[in-house]
Amino acid sequence: MAFEYVYENIKTDDVVNIGMHRGDNDSMVEENAALAMEYMCRSGND
Repeated sequence: MAFEYVYENIKTDDVVNIGMHRGDNDSMVEENAALAMEYMCRSGND
């Protein structure tokens, strides 16, 4: 939900800093990067 909210409301000069705790999910970084790209492209800010 956070990625979707950010990329729906981001402005041209905004910066997004994303932190994450992998815990027991070794593919979390890749999954989060894919989500970020999906929402960024969906919002037209690619």
